[in-house]
Amino acid sequence: SIRMIGWHLARALLYLVNVIALLLLLFYALYIPWSAWPDSEVLHDVEIHKPLHDTPPRQLIVLMHGSDLCPNQNVLQFGLPAMQEQSRLFRCDRLEQLMHRLALGQRLPSLASIPPEHTIWKLVRNAYPEAALLAPRYDSSTFSNQDPFQLAAALEFAIRAADERDHYRDIILIGFSTGALIVRKAYLYGMGINHDHPALPNAQSDTAYRKPWAKKVSRIVFASGVSRGWDPDAKPEKMPLPTYLLNKLFLRLAELTDTARLIRSQERGTPFIANSRIQWIRDLPVALNNAHIKAPTSVQLLGTVDDLLSANDISDLTASPGFALIPVSGAGHGQVLRFDNSLPGQAALHAFSEAIQLPSDELLRRYGQTATTEGTVKKRDIVFIVHGIRDIGDWEPMLREAIKDSYRRAYESAPAKTGEQNHALDGLEIRTAKYGYFPMIPFLLLGERQQYVKWFMDQYTEALALARPDARVSYFGHSNGTYVLASALEHYKALKMHRVAFAASVMPRRYSWDQLHREGRIDDFRSDMGNADWVVALFPGFFELAYNLTGIKWLELGSSGFNGFNDTFGNRHETYYEGAHSCMLNRANFRSIARFLIDGEMEQPDDDGRALVQTTDRRIAILAKFSWIIWSMIALGIVLLGRVIAPLFVYAVNLLFPYLINKARALRDWAYAAAPHCKSWPWLWGLLAGCGALNRKRCGWIGYLTILFIALYAI
Repeated sequence: SIRMIGWHLARALLYLVNVIALLLLLFYALYIPWSAWPDSEVLHDVEIHKPLHDTPPRQLIVLMHGSDLCPNQNVLQFGLPAMQEQSRLFRCDRLEQLMHRLALGQRLPSLASIPPEHTIWKLVRNAYPEAALLAPRYDSSTFSNQDPFQLAAALEFAIRAADERDHYRDIILIGFSTGALIVRKAYLYGMGINHDHPALPNAQSDTAYRKPWAKKVSRIVFASGVSRGWDPDAKPEKMPLPTYLLNKLFLRLAELTDTARLIRSQERGTPFIANSRIQWIRDLPVALNNAHIKAPTSVQLLGTVDDLLSANDISDLTASPGFALIPVSGAGHGQVLRFDNSLPGQAALHAFSEAIQLPSDELLRRYGQTATTEGTVKKRDIVFIVHGIRDIGDWEPMLREAIKDSYRRAYESAPAKTGEQNHALDGLEIRTAKYGYFPMIPFLLLGERQQYVKWFMDQYTEALALARPDARVSYFGHSNGTYVLASALEHYKALKMHRVAFAASVMPRRYSWDQLHREGRIDDFRSDMGNADWVVALFPGFFELAYNLTGIKWLELGSSGFNGFNDTFGNRHETYYEGAHSCMLNRANFRSIARFLIDGEMEQPDDDGRALVQTTDRRIAILAKFSWIIWSMIALGIVLLGRVIAPLFVYAVNLLFPYLINKARALRDWAYAAAPHCKSWPWLWGLLAGCGALNRKRCGWIGYLTILFIALYAI
């Protein structure tokens, strides 16, 4: 019958989906991670291509390609000589065209359709016939695990070696997408800005590390340069939904298999992105001034329909002098260097020709950009306020007002004239974190906490881009807010802070405040603690105890908000307040915190009945020493509670929603009949979890685990 035919077709389809899923899983689990690891040779084809004429080269042009579906696929756009496996690369290009059509509903011209005279190689050759070309290749495939810091260091070394041999008069750097980030970082290394140089782990920005070739750079061309990085959580305005969902799926698979490190290193707020932005905004002007040289002209080619970037993502570039933004009409992210015969291709050809050929004065006259509009006052003081776990930050407005009052008293100029207002607050910017209620269990997970570290670093760089070159950044953090900054200071070598105030710190007591102070990365620090803070003593304190026993470094939590820091710089301004986790968050203490952040003065808080004490609560201190017993009891209690709640939950659902239960069970039974071995496929089992959770006899453990997870997440 028709019903039986439909039944068998559905069953066959499910089996086919299972087989395809298994093959994809095996391919991803076995081939991709193995092929993603980089070779011992970071850069390939680093030889110098001589000028067209048989004369000594006067210039050096550096071309750096970006990431793509297959290794070195988009170097075909560059038209490099002696390319190997071009047939394979064209197959990858056809795959990209198919995905582009499915995602956007638009046809992407093939790379094979690009006229030979319109390749980047030919255009640069014709524009600079007396220039030598350096066009290295690297593994730029989707799953590549190349280290961007190593790539930038290798490129800097290749440019330095070429310049020491041929002594060029002028150097131009050109990079596309990922390549734009790499050439910028290589230039920063050449200027002696080495906070995160892989071969110089403890180096700072120093003239001793400056290379002669960096002084010769006259122009840097960023083609779709992802200067701010890409946001994995928010869908870009011009990105189609199917493309966004595919990117999310790819990101999750890459995280599970530890692949695609090169692409993942370009997320917003990651060390590679944030450090580069800080160095470009804050350290490069100082290095240029010390070297008595003019900043190179920097040019960004940005497609008007770019589905990854927008004009709001280049604030760090606009903060530097001599920046030009050239829009490419009708071009997407990957089309700004695809010079085919289409209208976007011709617009891209014209924009690229102007970017490399127009004199700097004319280029800036036509396309020059600045970070702020006329009449906008650049900030000289920036204060971040970040709340903690199990808190929505309802106290932040009071602290904000206290900071404004202190700033007004400290920097208020002479009395304003009649009819005018005093604008002392124009130089102050206060940024707060509003990420909602952050429960305890997600807080204990390293990945969840690191999301807020990336958020803070992105906000930090955005604030620097709109501030004065000598702007000072201060910080107040409570609970998880203390972790955000402390972790950032540990993993982002270019980060510097003026004054920092912690409340109920969750960092380990061993945190290296003395080293940060010696490196000039923090000017002053204070720590406010509750003498009965059981939250810090029992939960982060347990992680510190586990670290002392196991030595596992990813346990980045501790009891410093209860027991204090060990370093001299960390404990010189420690104060105990009578109370628990949030006892110091009151109006009386906010004036003291504000005075410290603005003036650096340590004053006693106003008397509000919360007396200052000299030591911790003895009862909480004893419990903290046996925190592992407390954790064991909590885990046992949750398990027992779950065994009681799960049956009651199932009974209540059966009682209140019998019709829905019957329908859900019918759907589950049909799925079991269609695919009796579905238990072996977790992805399908997850779809049936809602039905299975309603039957204690067959799979009540799923319902139990669901309730257990909800109970843990709600703590």
